[in-house]
Amino acid sequence: FQVPRITEKSLPLKEDGRGVGQSYRYSGPKKPPFTYTELIEYALSEKGELTVSGIYQWIS
Repeated sequence: FQVPRITEKSLPLKEDGRGVGQSYRYSGPKKPPFTYTELIEYALSEKGELTVSGIYQWIS
C-alpha cells in the first residue's frame, strides 16, 4: 500500500483560480478600534473596581 504524494499541481483550484497552497491578501474584517486591554482600562477608569462579570457587561 502506498500513499500518493500530494504536490501543488495535484491540488484543486479554488473558485478564484488560485491553488489551495497559494497565498493571497486577507480581505476579512478590519481590526477593531480598541484592544481588550484598552477596553478593560476604560471600564475600570470609568467605574472603578469591577468584577470580571462587570467588565464583560461594560464591554458588551
